[in-house]
Amino acid sequence: MASSNIAKLFVEIGFKDKELSKGLRNAERGLTRLNTSINRMNTALGGAASKAFYAFTGSVTAFMTASAMVGARFDREMTFVGAISNATEQDLQSLTDKARDLGATTMYTATQSATAMQNFARAGMDVNEILDATGPALKLAGAAGEDMSLSTQPLAATMAQFSSQGYEAGTVADVFATALTGSLFDLRSLTEAMKYGGTVGANFGMTLEETTAALAQFRNLGLEGSLAGTNFRMAMAHAAKATDKARKVLAKYGLTAKDINPELHSFGEIMETVGEASMSTTDLLEVFGRRAGANIAGIATQFADGSTTFYELLGDIEGSAGAVESLYQRATSNVLDEFKILKSAFQELLLTTFDQYRDPALSLLKDITGGVNSLTAGVKEDSNAIRASIDELFAYLRSIFIFAEGDASSLIANLIKGFT
Repeated sequence: MASSNIAKLFVEIGFKDKELSKGLRNAERGLTRLNTSINRMNTALGGAASKAFYAFTGSVTAFMTASAMVGARFDREMTFVGAISNATEQDLQSLTDKARDLGATTMYTATQSATAMQNFARAGMDVNEILDATGPALKLAGAAGEDMSLSTQPLAATMAQFSSQGYEAGTVADVFATALTGSLFDLRSLTEAMKYGGTVGANFGMTLEETTAALAQFRNLGLEGSLAGTNFRMAMAHAAKATDKARKVLAKYGLTAKDINPELHSFGEIMETVGEASMSTTDLLEVFGRRAGANIAGIATQFADGSTTFYELLGDIEGSAGAVESLYQRATSNVLDEFKILKSAFQELLLTTFDQYRDPALSLLKDITGGVNSLTAGVKEDSNAIRASIDELFAYLRSIFIFAEGDASSLIANLIKGFT
């Protein structure tokens, strides 16, 4: 079987060799004529023509290479998005169009937009939620001067924490953007604070706006994000389930456990009640816990003396529609970020070019893969015959080597005899 296949292959090559040679000769003559024309132009223009020609061809080659690399990577990332989100073909096209649009108009490329979509899909969002969330997430990251991946996590987590209240991604992004400009929060510390305090606020019936403003009060005391969230969580938990000792302390000030229960009162109302009662720090440690009591004392004092920023920030957050877009425009109005926007727009040009040959390239690669697999199957089918032929070939080569080695030994021996 192997011998007949090999023979057939050589016959086919023999027949096709004449046509191949003829084609190569024609191509060679064409290249020769092109080279002659370039040389003539080069001579006439003092070398400028050849330099321009080679520079042009080099630029085109580099552009097409970049187009292929960028296009292939984006194609791969969007395939992941479709797989993770269980998107239909139509859904995937909508996601792709959205990523391309964001890449062409923001400082984040289409590929980075696709990565953001993957993060949202892993968080359990459906296609429509991903479409709504990706733009605000990128704008929030740009407004905060942070990496894109840092904005997708808090948006997805916060929407899950307050899912019963039906917050959309754009609203969450606006709330966060306002908190960034109205408190000591940056995006990283806000993410940490929401991680530890967001669920508590939501479960006690607080709105996202109120929870964010409350967390900001702890952050403004100088606490890091995780500590701000932890203090808020522990304070509300102790207030919701007062101990017997805490009830006795509250009674000293004419208060009951209901007066500070977060299920019955807002954060602002609780702080006003505590502040007006002028409770000592020692007593607040008993009521709100040893870790959070001292910080509650500081916040309550601000409510009592009128220096609190809680209501001002809460008002700003509640009227924050469009805040993330406004902050993004102001924050990215600089040379460095404009260059990033230009870079993203150029990637869209590369992707548009890639679109022109994506399908033919994909088909060609599949055909080549099929051919390689067929060849592999043929080799496996004829493996015994091929192995026998190779064994014969190596046996023949070995005999030649042994014969040559014997002749060389005799020749050396005769030469030695001649000189002795």
